[in-house]
Amino acid sequence: MTTRRLAPCILPRFAGLCLMLIASATVTERVAAQTPTSKSSVGDRRIQVVRLHVTTSSWRSQQPYDIESSVKRRLDPLPLRFDAGAEHDVTLLIDYRETAGHGWTRGQATDIYCSLKIVDKQGDVLSHETFRAPVESQSAGLFFSARGDDPSEQLYRFAIEDLEANPVFKYLHRMVPLSTGRVDRVGILIDVLQNDTHWKTRHQTVEMLGDAGDSRALAPLFGLLTLDSEALFMGNQTIRAIQNALRRLGWRATSVRDTVYFFIGTYHLSDSDAVAINSLGREAIEPLREIANDPMKRSLTRRNAERALRHVGGEK
Repeated sequence: MTTRRLAPCILPRFAGLCLMLIASATVTERVAAQTPTSKSSVGDRRIQVVRLHVTTSSWRSQQPYDIESSVKRRLDPLPLRFDAGAEHDVTLLIDYRETAGHGWTRGQATDIYCSLKIVDKQGDVLSHETFRAPVESQSAGLFFSARGDDPSEQLYRFAIEDLEANPVFKYLHRMVPLSTGRVDRVGILIDVLQNDTHWKTRHQTVEMLGDAGDSRALAPLFGLLTLDSEALFMGNQTIRAIQNALRRLGWRATSVRDTVYFFIGTYHLSDSDAVAINSLGREAIEPLREIANDPMKRSLTRRNAERALRHVGGEK
């Protein structure tokens, strides 16, 4: 068998051709990596192109709240790109209205309604959230109005604060199914309940959990009653909301201590709350002493416990 050898002059040319092919492939890969695709991504999360459609109205002479910027800011953690062009993945429909609310002696309240609807290209609704500023809490603003301040303007600010404290609106990036798949709404609300210290956010979260009908909320809600510290800044309205939420969720006391902690926060407000604890008799003395001697408890709750001790234990 005859073996042919390549001529010495051919070897350098062959090697050079290989190097040129490798270099060309490398450049092609770099160009491809730098060329944007129609489905951009951050890590392994695809950027969704969102088209906005915003409508606003207000009964006031001033410009309404900048709902568009507020929504964008809350969605900022998500891999989204807002584009008014025809190419988009979903459309975000924002309907924001400010209407004249209850007329008080000193001012005019503002009712806020906001609807956020996410629709895909086929017209299917992926998510629909509505928000309303609680009118009841706005009346409190009249009691804190500074002299010389326009009461109607302060009531309006209270309404905006209520909107921004709404846990779904506040944590919108976690609540809407954009780039995140299925949303565990109750799980997120429980996390907010345990970690967000804003009293308005906590109050609205409590009411939402009570309406959700999910038993996972029982332990964290009752946990707030057992903590009941000054640091939590829980007013009577929030404690009442927790009690009502627990009742709607089917909560039942499993011990005397549970019963005491459930009612003690509002012992001074309701005869039925006082009767529920007083009927426990001397079995309630130990948990009541525990509360009365706990410096971390609200001063009002400690006074409630001292008052209850005088009824069930005859202590002075």
